[in-house]
Amino acid sequence: MKKKVLVVLFFLTLCMAVIAPMSAFAATGGAGDVSCSDTFGKGTGTADQTITDTLKSVIKIIGGAGGLLFTLAVMIIAIMIIFGSISAQKRSTYWTALIGCFCGAFVFFGGYKFAGAIAQLAQGGAAC
Repeated sequence: MKKKVLVVLFFLTLCMAVIAPMSAFAATGGAGDVSCSDTFGKGTGTADQTITDTLKSVIKIIGGAGGLLFTLAVMIIAIMIIFGSISAQKRSTYWTALIGCFCGAFVFFGGYKFAGAIAQLAQGGAAC
């Protein structure tokens, strides 16, 4: 049990070492968004702004909804682990599910944050 706790703590430390610099980079955008030019530098091409705005809003809706659902799953699984309402045989399954939901939430919130860059890349990266 002690070894598993140390492995989880090491994993969380590693995640924070990776996430903290990424969040500092992501907060440099104008309104909190990271655009394609922030990510890849200034480009010379132009993209259809209507399509870009539509793609950006769709990506934000999907990213926000997915992030919300995964965050709720993390909370529910964490409460189940904290209050010990699971058997000893299923604890590893729940810890695996907790880490998986954490990673899923990270991916969806990352998609939400990088919606501008993803929308322009979906158009072939014309403005990148």
